[in-house]
Amino acid sequence: MRKKKIIVPEKGLNAAVDASTKAQVDEISEAQIKAILEAFLRWQRENPPVPKAMQLRELLGDSWSDSTCEGTMTGETLALLLTEWVRRMYDAQPEPQLDSDVEAGQDSTGPK
Repeated sequence: MRKKKIIVPEKGLNAAVDASTKAQVDEISEAQIKAILEAFLRWQRENPPVPKAMQLRELLGDSWSDSTCEGTMTGETLALLLTEWVRRMYDAQPEPQLDSDVEAGQDSTGPK
């Protein structure tokens, strides 16, 4: 099966090249960076993250309603939703706070 062509956006490639320069990465070429980005984008295309219902509620805010879940949404709302989802897709999530018992390796059944 022939692989679909993946386009690495020029500005994205430039940002990666600049980052590698600033990080003083030893001898990595633009072609290598492009290949790495292309591999990531190919993976991303095949494994797109899909927002969960709670994330949709957060994205839509005041626009959220039960009818949104039933498939009625304006084109403008959909465009805003998709744009914001892409922006948030790679935001790091805060680490969950663990209870002191969990951190100590214990649960309700005792020490592990």
